[in-house]
This record gives sequence, C-alpha cells and structure tokens, in this order.
Amino acid sequence: MLIIILRFIIAFVDNFPYTGGITQEGAIMKDEPINTNGSLEIATALQRHIPFFHSIGRKLGQTATGAIVKTHKILTKDIALPRPSLAQIKQVLWNDSISRQKLFKIVERSNEQLVTATTVFPIDVFPDTIILDRTKLTITRRSFLMADVMSIRIEDILNVSATVGPFFGSLTFATRVLSSDDHFTIRHLWKDDVLHLKHVIQGYVIACQNNLETDSLSREELVETLCELGQDSHRSRMMQTIISSRSIQ
Repeated sequence: MLIIILRFIIAFVDNFPYTGGITQEGAIMKDEPINTNGSLEIATALQRHIPFFHSIGRKLGQTATGAIVKTHKILTKDIALPRPSLAQIKQVLWNDSISRQKLFKIVERSNEQLVTATTVFPIDVFPDTIILDRTKLTITRRSFLMADVMSIRIEDILNVSATVGPFFGSLTFATRVLSSDDHFTIRHLWKDDVLHLKHVIQGYVIACQNNLETDSLSREELVETLCELGQDSHRSRMMQTIISSRSIQ
C-alpha cells in the first residue's frame, strides 16, 4: 500500500512541467532564468492533498491495529474441549474402582499373617509378640505402659538362629540394620513356636535370596513350602527341587 501511494505522488509530480536550469543532457543552462512557478504549483497541489494522505494513513493504522486485536483475541481465546460422554465417565469410574480393588487386595495380601508367636506368661509379665507376614517381620516388645515395635523387611534378615530347652526357647535375628555384635534376641517362647518360626523365617530368607516367586501361593501353601525349605536337614534337597522346577518352567 505504501508503494502504491509513493507511485501516485511521483506520477502526480511528473504531470507538472517545469523549466529549470538543467537540460535533457544534464548540462546547466546559465543564461536562462530559473522558473519557480512549477515548484509552487507542486507544493500547492501537495498541500491540497494532505487531508487525503492523512485519511489513508489513518485507514492503514486502523487496519493494522484491528488485525493485531483480532490476532490477540484468537490467541487468548479459551478453547472449549468436548465434554466426555456418560459412557466415558462410567468407564473411567469403573477402571478407578478396579484399580482401588486391586490396591486393597495387594495391601491386604501383603499384611496377611503367616506365623505368630507370643512369649510365655507369667514368665514375661508383659508378653512380647512376633508376627511374620508376606513382606516383613514385626517384633513387639512390651514393658510397663510402653511398647517397642520394630518391623524388619524379609530382605534385611541375614540369619535366624534358635536356642531350645525342654520347654522353652529363644530366637536370635541378625539383620542388615543391626551390627553383627548386637543381635536381636527374643526369649521365653514355647519350644514348638521357636522351631516353627525358625524354619519358616529361614525358608523365607532363602527364597528371597534366590528370587523365588511366592506371591501366587496361598497362605497354607506358602507356610508349608517355607517350612520345608527352612529345614536344616532337607534344605539342600528342597533347594535343588525348587530350582529344577523353575528351570523346567
């Protein structure tokens, strides 16, 4: 648009002939007087067309400003997303409910108690308890108006040893958390509970060290398998049987 206006002004100026001191060949004519009538006429004509140029400038400015405003509105306009249908909402809620049910089942299954034992009363006035579930070993040591609860992951248990007598026994745990000089011991347990806990926990430690899959087993199957795996006399034979069955699968 600006180029068109400049061409219009040049064409308008070319329509006013004037005689100056320059010839067609570019030589200066010293003898002829300079005629200023043509210049005055050009200035007068341009002055008469100044409002026209102003109106063109305003129109160009309004057009440019309008384009900028429209572009800004388009860029800042909120895009309305399509609303989900009722079927889609139901599907999302259904998937969410299924995920919650799976999560609840995982939590419930991980907290499923496999073996429990309690120290003998009245030898211990405030009995201690040992609870083994699918993920951890929880030991609660009680005293007067107080209770000390410690949870140990199965992966953090290094070894478990048992000391038994005619009626009672004790369990000693070596873990990654405690140093080798400071084992954790629970005394005054029944003899049968000591042996059963020792076999199950030792079997669980061996299963974790060999990356054996135990999630698919039920509680009874898991306890029976771990108890057989933790037996001192049958441990090597049991390990060979489990490893060979895994290689066949």
